[in-house]
Amino acid sequence: MTRSTRIAMLLSALVAALGCATVTRAPGLPPGYGHELDAWRAERLEGLRAPRGWLALAGFQWLNEGVATLGSAPDSTVVLPASAPARVGTLTRSGIRYRLEVADGVPAILKGGFVRSQELASDATGAADVVEVGPVAFAVIVRGGNPALRWWDAASPARGALQAIPAGEKAVE
Repeated sequence: MTRSTRIAMLLSALVAALGCATVTRAPGLPPGYGHELDAWRAERLEGLRAPRGWLALAGFQWLNEGVATLGSAPDSTVVLPASAPARVGTLTRSGIRYRLEVADGVPAILKGGFVRSQELASDATGAADVVEVGPVAFAVIVRGGNPALRWWDAASPARGALQAIPAGEKAVE
């Protein structure tokens, strides 16, 4: 087992332990602490289950120079979830420029309007352009100087599977 694997496992165990920790009454707990904790848990759950939250995150793929086909068809360069059309279109990378060409008949939305052909902004210099095709959304992100396509699926069953964030007892006021 490599050192980085051991560190990742230790951090995962620590996060899990902190997320499931029992909160007990202790001197100095502020009034309303239990309600604040409940509100935080509800907000956290809402964020996790959001259409672009962690539970909807469905994929990530590095982008090479040139043309990549996008769609749920298995022969696509970037295979999107089954809830996306078989052929969404193409994404052409030319250096740090990314051009989307949407296939005929595919209703793609960018910034509240339909899009057919558009240069997309990555998150390298601010907010990335997010394209929505039905329940699937995707954006160009840059990590370590390398561009990738990240996508979410609002139809993911994982969004509804998590009903609560596991936790132990909390202090009663």
